Amino acid sequence: MTGLEIPTRNLMKAKMDAGQLAVGMIVRLMRNVEIAAIAKSAGFDCLYIDLEHCSFSLETVSQISMTAVALGVTPLVRVPGLDKAEISRTLEAGAQGIIVPHLETQAQAEDVVDAAKFQPKGNRSLLGANPHTLFRAGPAAETMEKMNEAALVVGMIESVRAVENAEEIASVDGMDMLLIGTNDLCN
Repeated sequence: MTGLEIPTRNLMKAKMDAGQLAVGMIVRLMRNVEIAAIAKSAGFDCLYIDLEHCSFSLETVSQISMTAVALGVTPLVRVPGLDKAEISRTLEAGAQGIIVPHLETQAQAEDVVDAAKFQPKGNRSLLGANPHTLFRAGPAAETMEKMNEAALVVGMIESVRAVENAEEIASVDGMDMLLIGTNDLCN
């Protein structure tokens, strides 16, 4: 198959790249796919599914993510931490972006991008047929390039050390956005 089309374009990333405002809602309590329809009906661009502070399973994340994409809502998932395997598995499950808490250094940001992106930007392993391609296989190089374009990588600044290193963290190629974790930062 040539000319693989990635039908699950990251609409939030496209909106932000165009300089437009994108808004999202956090998901911590509701575990059903209906949350994606609620977000769509309320006019949100993304869902922020929280795995750091909630006990969602990866299966739940996958189901919500695939439903959200089908409805035109970008599913972002805050992973529990800096674990490369969790980052990769979360993206493989259908998330269109990851939010990584407690990012404090440029080296950590580089590791996050390495886990979230395929060659040449990172070292993520490719699962051929996946939710992002609607389970169709295509040429690996083309699939990886398009999935790299669609994946949104977000780091959370939540400590004094992270604030001091924010400019260096933001400079990492492939780090798309930084969020301020006000609760942890205030503590």
